[in-house]
Amino acid sequence: MRRSNARCRPRTAGTERGGAGTIKRKRSSRDLTAHVCYSFGLPPHLYGFSQTYLNDEPRALRPVLRAALPALRAYDRSMLRRPRRLIACSEFAARELQRVHDRLAEVVHPPVRTHVFTPGPADRQTFLMVARLVSFKRVDMVVEAFRGLEEKLVVAGDGPALAQLRRIAPANVSFVGACDDAALLRHYRSSRALICPSVETFGIAMCEAQACGTPVMGGRAGGARESVRDGVTGIPLDHPDPRSIVESVRALESAALSPRACREFAERFSEDRFTRAIDRILIEELGATAGASGDRELADVARRSRSRPPAR
Repeated sequence: MRRSNARCRPRTAGTERGGAGTIKRKRSSRDLTAHVCYSFGLPPHLYGFSQTYLNDEPRALRPVLRAALPALRAYDRSMLRRPRRLIACSEFAARELQRVHDRLAEVVHPPVRTHVFTPGPADRQTFLMVARLVSFKRVDMVVEAFRGLEEKLVVAGDGPALAQLRRIAPANVSFVGACDDAALLRHYRSSRALICPSVETFGIAMCEAQACGTPVMGGRAGGARESVRDGVTGIPLDHPDPRSIVESVRALESAALSPRACREFAERFSEDRFTRAIDRILIEELGATAGASGDRELADVARRSRSRPPAR
């Protein structure tokens, strides 16, 4: 699942975060529970791309996993009925959540570590792909596109498709495996563009690249329409296929994409902005819970939180 749970009790006003983003505050009374969920959208292995993910599994397991999908979707629907307040990582994710779960979600874009990923001097010679090496990421389409190009492609990431991708890759494609922040920074800075043909609910790697002054070639579908500004910080891929990727690589030569514009756009998604937005939501929920329960101590915590200077 793309969501996980973490709790904090409002009397102590503590906060814990789950890895994918559900935040809970809970009183002793179940009737006064305030539950806030931060969602990265529909899990692609359950909605829209189930067969793509099944194809990565051993053939003998696929019938069992396919049979389990209805129950997993039902469980996902039941989980999304629980939160009182739903936050989505993008407008695209919010629309999909409303379509499937009939729930409205406000949008808070996820945090991008713009203080870690910064522009710097480098010789931009290669193209870059940063992804988990699974079918959903369409790495094979990018590798195939570079078979007909002279430019070099660097693929950063690990996954079950690595061995197969290495077998089919031409000589101008290299695989560097999973990278730490320092290695990723070097790759972002030395790349002419990041290529991301998959349908992402937001696309943090795309924003990391732009924070380093590197433009993005992303699909026209999904969260890329929010995390990349067409014609200013990136070039859209009309289709996630080799032909469209080749056309975009060649179009980059004449595109007016500046590192400064990329950096300025990425700064919209900084960690500080995310923290301020989440703080505001939690304070609002804290106050609403206090008002509903008549808890003076909780109301005092909410008042103090509202008067606190914003996070920097």
